[in-house]
Amino acid sequence: MNFIKIIFLFNFTNSNEKKTIRKEIRDLSPEEWQTYKRAFLNLKKHGILDDISEMHTQLNKYAHNTPLFFPWHRALLIHFETLLKEINHNQDLSVPYWDWTLDYLDPLKSKIFSEDYWNLDPSKCFELEYPNNHCLKRAEDIDPFYNKEQINRLLNKKSKYDEFREYMELVPHAVVHFNVGGKEGDMSFMHSPNDPIFWHHHSYCDYLWFKKQKLDLKNNFVEDKSKKIGLDSVLKPFGMKVKDMMDLNKLNIVYKEFKPTKIMMLSNEKSVVKEPARISEEYAKRHGYNLQKVREIEEFLINGKNKQKKGFLFRILQFLFCINDN
Repeated sequence: MNFIKIIFLFNFTNSNEKKTIRKEIRDLSPEEWQTYKRAFLNLKKHGILDDISEMHTQLNKYAHNTPLFFPWHRALLIHFETLLKEINHNQDLSVPYWDWTLDYLDPLKSKIFSEDYWNLDPSKCFELEYPNNHCLKRAEDIDPFYNKEQINRLLNKKSKYDEFREYMELVPHAVVHFNVGGKEGDMSFMHSPNDPIFWHHHSYCDYLWFKKQKLDLKNNFVEDKSKKIGLDSVLKPFGMKVKDMMDLNKLNIVYKEFKPTKIMMLSNEKSVVKEPARISEEYAKRHGYNLQKVREIEEFLINGKNKQKKGFLFRILQFLFCINDN
């Protein structure tokens, strides 16, 4: 990693008084999209994507599977947008979010994978240098994601910050990574920022945290002195604290709500509902997830309830009468 470059670039702050407006990808005009795409590819040309992917990998255990997941990725998005604005001399740039619940049944049909957006042309190489020189990879087929009803179930679940973070990070967030990346694609590994999809996905995950904050979390966070995690925790390498990331209004960031057309909604309603793909044991192990917890969260999202733990008496009866766990 070019540390001098990365430290210099990440020294920018979101001091711009102009509000950053994040729209859903379908809400952008063709001109707005092309402006963003050109700006993104310009950052890639400068090697910034490779540097960020390396940083994301090196800070794996620091920024993932911990309470820092949401504030750290919010800081990452802000700094990425700062780079977009500064290097492309355009203060109107922002990272559009991708509401994948609108494409949950057949993600490959989403606009985001179309030719004008981030389709991978087999005849061309989206070349990357980290962790080695390679062409960007994705799964050939992408299994279903979680739908709006299931995500709303999570948003409406009464929970403290870290329970919401764990539920969101380990399953809905992870499913998009796992399904888009497949077994070998960049999105399935810690160098996932290589894939342009990463940024739209995390912009939406941040939007969902913002929605949960508005519903009932407010500025609720974790104070764990033993792990030195709290509102005053410094977010490496950004130099900002968790408490600096808690209020989007103070950060001059606005998410513009996207209202799907009736045709779009009817199309989903008439389709045969498919369950989202289960997180594979291999993926869970690679990212340090508790597989039992992952299955519990999947059960809640799909069926609206958590799998009940079996008591000691049940286990005795199960042994005596060969009762199946299911």
